[in-house]
Amino acid sequence: MNPQVYIISGSAKIVVLALKTCNYRSLENLPPKIFAYHACWGCYIYNRPDIFVNNTPVMAITCPVIQESKIFEVPGIKTEMKCVPFHYSHVEIDLLISKSFKWKDSVEKWISCSKDAEKCCHNVMFNENEESDKCKGTWDGWTCFESTKAGTVNTKVCSQYAYTNQPPRCHHFCHKLCFENGTWQAHTNYATCDVTPTFLFRLKWNLGTLATSAIFCVPAAFILLIFRDLKAPKLKMIRNLILSIILHNILLLLVKIIIIYDELTTPEHNTVMSNNRWPCKLLTFLEKLSGNFVFTFMLFQAIYLHQLLTNPFKFRRIGDTQLITLQFCGIFLSSIFVFGWAIAMVLYNDDNCWQVTDGTMLSWLINIPRLIMLIINLLLLIHIVWTLWSAFKSREGELQPNLRTVKVSLLCLPLFGIPFLFMVVHPYSESCELLHFYYISMYLIEGAQGILIAIFHCYTEKEIPQITIIFDEIAMYIKTNFLSNIAA
Repeated sequence: MNPQVYIISGSAKIVVLALKTCNYRSLENLPPKIFAYHACWGCYIYNRPDIFVNNTPVMAITCPVIQESKIFEVPGIKTEMKCVPFHYSHVEIDLLISKSFKWKDSVEKWISCSKDAEKCCHNVMFNENEESDKCKGTWDGWTCFESTKAGTVNTKVCSQYAYTNQPPRCHHFCHKLCFENGTWQAHTNYATCDVTPTFLFRLKWNLGTLATSAIFCVPAAFILLIFRDLKAPKLKMIRNLILSIILHNILLLLVKIIIIYDELTTPEHNTVMSNNRWPCKLLTFLEKLSGNFVFTFMLFQAIYLHQLLTNPFKFRRIGDTQLITLQFCGIFLSSIFVFGWAIAMVLYNDDNCWQVTDGTMLSWLINIPRLIMLIINLLLLIHIVWTLWSAFKSREGELQPNLRTVKVSLLCLPLFGIPFLFMVVHPYSESCELLHFYYISMYLIEGAQGILIAIFHCYTEKEIPQITIIFDEIAMYIKTNFLSNIAA
C-alpha cells in the first residue's frame, strides 16, 4: 500500500515528506481511511431519532482495522461472516443503513455529509504537529474547521447537516473555540444555528394578523348575509369573497396551531408532523382548497368591476343565476389544481403533513394558477385606471381627475389581491434580516386584505344604509350603559 505523502518544505537539497493524517473531533492523526469510517458513522448517528424507522438508528460495534501497520478500532456493523467498517461504499453498510431511514433524502444527506468530511480531510487538514500555537484542522461531525490560531474563535456558516429538514435560506453561524494551549473546545456552539425562536416569532405574528382579519370580517359577513334587501351583485360578490377569506383564515389558523406550532414547541419528536397521519394531511388539503377559493373570488370580483366600470350597460343585464353558475364553474376549475396537487403529494412527497415542499416543484401546481389569476387582475385594474382617468379628464368641470382615479384604484387593490404580487418574488439572500422583513410584510399583507375589504366595502359602504343605523344603535347603547354610569 502506497502511503499518501505531501511536501512540507523543500529545496534543491532537502525534501521532507510527511504522511497525511486527519482529525475527527477528539481523535487526532488518523489515516484518511480510518478517519472516513469515524466521520461516516458520525454523519449517521448525529441526527434526530424521528428520521429513523421506529425512531431507532442502527447501533454500531467496534471493528479492528489494520492500517499502516497499526491496529485501529473503528465503528462497524457485524454480519454473519465478518465485521464491516462503517462506510457508505461498503454494500452491506449501504443496504442496511438506507433501510434504517424513513426518507430517501435522509440517505442522500448521510452520504453527502460523509463525502464532505472526506473532502475536508484531503483538502484542509495537514500534519501540523510543529505548529503548537494553532488548533489543528478538524471535522466535528457536521462542519469542517481549518487550523485556527490559539485563543481565537473560528466562525462558520451553519452546516446543512445541523438541520433535519431544509436549512434556512439565510446564513446563521456556528462557533468553535480554540484554547490558548492549541486545543479545541470539545463541542461546537450550534445554539446560534437554532431558527426556532425566529420561526416562533413569525408564527405568532401570522396568527395575530389572521385572527385580527377574521375578527374584522365576521361582522361584515353577518351584515351582508342578514340584510336580504342588499341585492346588488357587487355586494353579493364581496360577501362571497369575505366568507372565503374567513374560511381560509380559520383553516390556516388551525394548520399553524395544530401542525406548525406543535412542531416548533414539542420537545420530544412525537409531533403531529412527524407522525404524518391522514387528518393533518386533510387539514392541509382543505387549507389549500380554501386559499384557491379566495383567489377565484378575487378574480370574479375583478372581472365584475372591470365590466361594471368600463362597460356597465352590458354587464348589468347578467342575472343572479348566471353569476352563481359562473362562480361555481370557477370554484370547480380552481379545485382541480388542488386535487392534482394532492395526488402528486401522495405519489412523490407523502410526508410532513404535506407542509414541506422545499426541493420539489409540487407547490407550483397551486402557485401557478394563483399567479395567473393575480396577473389577470392586475391587467384588469390597469385597464380600469386608464378608462376612468380618461373619462374623468374629459368630463367638464372635473377638478381632480387624478385624485379620483387614485381613490378608485386604492379601493380595488385589496379586492383584486394586487398586494400579493409584491410577495411573489422570494428574496434569496444571505441576510436573515431581509428574509425576516419579507415574511413579516407577507403576513401583514395577508391579514390586511380582509380588514381593508371589510372596512372599505362594508362598514363604510354607502350602498348599505343599515350600517349607519347599526353604528348609531351601538353608540347609543355605549352612551346609555357605560358613559352615563361613568359620568354619574
